[in-house]
Amino acid sequence: MFEVGEQLNGRTICLKALVGSHNYNLNTPSSDKDYKYFVYPTLDDLYDAKMYHKEVVTETEDYTVHDIRKLPMLIWKANVNFLEIMYSKELSAIDGIDEYLIESREAFSLMNMKQMYSAALGMFMNKLNQTFKDSPGRHESYEKYGYDTKSACHAVRLLDFTERITNNLENHVSDPVQKAFYYEDSDKGRDYLLAIKRGEYPKKEIQFILDTLHEKFIVNENTDVKKYFQKEADHTLYESFKAHIKKLVFSNIGRSYFM
Repeated sequence: MFEVGEQLNGRTICLKALVGSHNYNLNTPSSDKDYKYFVYPTLDDLYDAKMYHKEVVTETEDYTVHDIRKLPMLIWKANVNFLEIMYSKELSAIDGIDEYLIESREAFSLMNMKQMYSAALGMFMNKLNQTFKDSPGRHESYEKYGYDTKSACHAVRLLDFTERITNNLENHVSDPVQKAFYYEDSDKGRDYLLAIKRGEYPKKEIQFILDTLHEKFIVNENTDVKKYFQKEADHTLYESFKAHIKKLVFSNIGRSYFM
């Protein structure tokens, strides 16, 4: 794997974050470590209006690479797969980007809550469809259990995440997002999700669990939870985030080309 400060296809890695089950304490002995990287754009990228992107998924490597200019928008869209970057158990960066994110992570996470809720529901539907659809990457689980255990676990966790945030906000818990992401060893929810991931529930029962969640959140909209996600989006904070990243990008260009 790569480290911050290294070059990747001619671009400087400025942020590295461990993502996935290791961040939630839902990893098993067979769980790989997945990483997200962000790179500074080159002068050519800026001139040609290009955003570098790369995705590698093999038996030995699993990582994605994005242009750092995309980070504010990815956080603004409130997809939990990107929000978790700010809560990564292995977060490193140059130019103080990691400190900046950690200092403001709760504010950034909650700056667009309507979108967070919509994104969670959209991802749930995607994982619901994948759970019962065979594919090369899911075939082993599908053949053994009749469904993909990992997709089922993801689907349940996505909606559990919204309920955990709701409970944390309702009870004025400090660090509500971090505590919604992470499952303590003593958390019964962790045992439940790991049991799903291990395939301990028969297909019929998993179908019932996911159908129940679909009805509760999609059909009936779960108003008890949804009301906590109606806060108006903080555009000012988003613009400040963009401005900070823009300043760092220009500073890096100056270091790379004009010094």
